[in-house]
Amino acid sequence: DTSSAARAFLAQVHVTYPAVSDASGTVATKYGLFGLPTTVFISSSGKIVGRHIGELHAGTLRADLREAFGA
Repeated sequence: DTSSAARAFLAQVHVTYPAVSDASGTVATKYGLFGLPTTVFISSSGKIVGRHIGELHAGTLRADLREAFGA
């Protein structure tokens, strides 16, 4: 996607959390992202505590959050 197309989509679906573009792939490489979609769970201290590759459904998200954060 272009940045403008991505911003338009995010506005259309009412995304309110921060979103950024990584056109060079620098951030993706640092986080070890190699497949899309990928969800990365990051602790309040900035440590990666979990990762889910692929489509994410509510039940899977709950399970991943419990595993990553012990909640």
